[in-house]
Amino acid sequence: HDCVETIDMCEIDELVVEKAKEFFPETMATAFDDPRLNLLFEDAAAYIAKEDHSMYDVIIVDSSDPVGPAETLFQPEFYEKMAAALNPGG
Repeated sequence: HDCVETIDMCEIDELVVEKAKEFFPETMATAFDDPRLNLLFEDAAAYIAKEDHSMYDVIIVDSSDPVGPAETLFQPEFYEKMAAALNPGG
């Protein structure tokens, strides 16, 4: 979408991106070359808990099952932090 100015993407596992580029270079992995993308290899819950992150119009979460490392993505605190990171009307 041309109206999107920047994209911050958190991916906890760098191998996920490497394999996506390897196995899906013509489909989903094409977005990794978008100059608007700021790809962060870190835990999204830890990122959104920081005080110095950007404010957002939209936050999209594509998480795995609520066990192990992804468990924090299903906690109320994570959703509260995301809500606080939204611009007015976001």
